[in-house]
Amino acid sequence: MVQKISLASPLKTLGFLSLFFLATVLLAVGGNGSLLAEGEPAAYTTWLQVEQSKESQAFRTRMSDGESLDEQSKKFLKETALPQLALDSNRPTIERTRRRMREILLNNIAEQKTHDGVSQLVLDFMAELARDNDVEPVVQVNAMLLIGELKSKDGKPWLPAVPQLATDASDPKMPMANRIAAVVGLSRHVDAMVKADDAAVDSLAQTVVPAILKILAEPAGMESAAIEADWIASRAAGLLPILSRTSSSKDVARAIGKILNDPKRSLDTRIRLAAVLAATAKKSSGVDGAKTIDSIRALAIESLEQDKKMADIQQFEQEYRAFIAVGDLRQPIHGASMEEKIPEQICRRAAWRLVCLADAVLSDDGKSKSGLSLLMGEPSDAAQQLAKTLRESGLSLDASPKTQSLLDSLAALEAPADPGPGDAAVIPNSNVQPADPQPAKPRATPNNPFGP
Repeated sequence: MVQKISLASPLKTLGFLSLFFLATVLLAVGGNGSLLAEGEPAAYTTWLQVEQSKESQAFRTRMSDGESLDEQSKKFLKETALPQLALDSNRPTIERTRRRMREILLNNIAEQKTHDGVSQLVLDFMAELARDNDVEPVVQVNAMLLIGELKSKDGKPWLPAVPQLATDASDPKMPMANRIAAVVGLSRHVDAMVKADDAAVDSLAQTVVPAILKILAEPAGMESAAIEADWIASRAAGLLPILSRTSSSKDVARAIGKILNDPKRSLDTRIRLAAVLAATAKKSSGVDGAKTIDSIRALAIESLEQDKKMADIQQFEQEYRAFIAVGDLRQPIHGASMEEKIPEQICRRAAWRLVCLADAVLSDDGKSKSGLSLLMGEPSDAAQQLAKTLRESGLSLDASPKTQSLLDSLAALEAPADPGPGDAAVIPNSNVQPADPQPAKPRATPNNPFGP
């Protein structure tokens, strides 16, 4: 007798098996791609469990006792500890997980060789995780951040991480969030070189500067991507003053100059790059000082005109609304004052821009001078006047962040320059070689609500 089987039975069975198979796969990979142990569920479901486990305690004991990185330790790191960064269960506390992972796994390693071995294993794992498209972006970003946070035994950034960071930061195929995280890591390394000797700075520059040039050579982003593209260009270029401390590069000056004159770039990016150029350019950089200073004047005028245009639009909208309400333009318009059309924060941003550009032309802190005008020898009267106008306008805007102050600044910059006798003394083909300007030093600038 043939037993009849209903159609619903195999469907139910198939549905059950499918769910069972899916659950098994998710356990095997922790719900997060190929880097977790394949074929078996994760031994611990949260980082806290790993941190408190006997395996973790045994690993830390071996490391603090000066033992080498054996196969047992490598297996613990690769299959138990490091995959925790990608687990869904650790997602709400992923930042803390990343920090505790670094503290638990890398602190208190007695032997230098072992410390480097563990750091390299972490770097290799996280570099692969950062490029694993099967994990969520937040995991990729935190993996990249962890690479940049690796430290040597003396507490300084771990230099072997620099090539990986430089490669990922300048790779246009990487997600922008990952690249930004890599630049943050590079910034940590560069900042640590402020008091380092010239040889150490030059060694770092050999790896980092080519990556920065690749970033600066990329075209401006489109629409929403433009913000990220401008950010990474500004942040990467901001590393150059330290890296170029003992050398000059025509390639660097050329790359910065191209962005400085690129209308597709945001104004703030171009202004930041002007400051970087002033801090890095030397007489051997091939910078046309006079032409660049003209570009700075035009940039300052463009920035103020944009702010004024915004005010004009707001005024038109306000007058239009009043006309609709009153119905007759001949009638007096009552209500809010029409005088202040530009918000205070816009005026303060304009103040920061003007002072930043003034320093790029000629900075004078009372002890030393720096700026692009010194590339031509003694700064011309026109250059000195431009720097003075920019600085005074910026300080005035900071002291009185009002519409009229901004309009006065624009009028001062648009007024024709009054050439003085000092201008005729600048001979481009003179045999007298001007000294390199002093590197720009940080100075107090008007409050900038949009970041340094």
